[in-house]
Amino acid sequence: MAINLRRLRAFVTVAETRSVTLAAQRMHLTPPAVTKGVRELEVELGVELFRRTASGMFLTSSGEAYHLHARKALAELERGREEVRLITGGAGGRVRLGATSETTMHVLPIALGRLIEQRPQMEVSMAGSVFDTLVSEVRTGKIDFFLGVVPPDGLSSDLVAEPLYADEVQVIARCGHPLARRKKLGLADLAPYRWALSVSRGPIDRLLRASYEQQGLDFPENSIVIMPLTPMRSILSHSNLIAAATRVRMMEETVLGQLVALPLKLPETRHVVSIVRGREDYLSPWAKELIALLREVAAESNVAV
Repeated sequence: MAINLRRLRAFVTVAETRSVTLAAQRMHLTPPAVTKGVRELEVELGVELFRRTASGMFLTSSGEAYHLHARKALAELERGREEVRLITGGAGGRVRLGATSETTMHVLPIALGRLIEQRPQMEVSMAGSVFDTLVSEVRTGKIDFFLGVVPPDGLSSDLVAEPLYADEVQVIARCGHPLARRKKLGLADLAPYRWALSVSRGPIDRLLRASYEQQGLDFPENSIVIMPLTPMRSILSHSNLIAAATRVRMMEETVLGQLVALPLKLPETRHVVSIVRGREDYLSPWAKELIALLREVAAESNVAV
């Protein structure tokens, strides 16, 4: 069956907007033209792709399955167009990547800085989110790859993870914190102080709680939950709160001189940050170039695995 790109784009756009009218506006077509494209695709496939309701167009189970492949197909075609433009001396290319919150410091920004320095015309977009959301964006072709800590239950067979660097969790506080003057600490010594924790409950939070559990201690319930966009550094700098951060992140904080890692070794918090992508996905030359720079920075920082 020949693929009709007009129908494919109509289907994907309606799926994203849940509206024929909005899809038509985005595609610069008339609503009847969009409806016709979707209907023709449903006839070709022999299934209904949408549930048509008064509140919008919603994918059926068949539509959800097809949308994953259709979105990815269009993304691959766009990547092909970009590569042709590069070969013929056009624009500087594009990289779309993602990163979970614990991977956005030191290695990633340095690598991005080098890429932009080497290719001033390069267009770079980065999606910051939780692991499961970034998995979905890789599968649909919205991003080329992402950095994250693979969960304990692993990845599905359609994904592959390349270990990039090893990290561990540290307890951090402001430089003048009362605990910063101590030479050695245990988890029990932290009891008088409140924790500032991320609302996302990511791998750092999970590893921290596992350390308490391993030592037979209850995790403090008087923690303060910090929203993702809250300036954690400022909050810690003006209080006696303590928080958890990765050793790689503290490479940046040490330079800024506002926060310090407390002299406490947390057991079982070592983890590996990996490059996650689709197993069968094609990587553009620019994505490969950024991955090479990530490996380079990790090696220079003595954290590569």
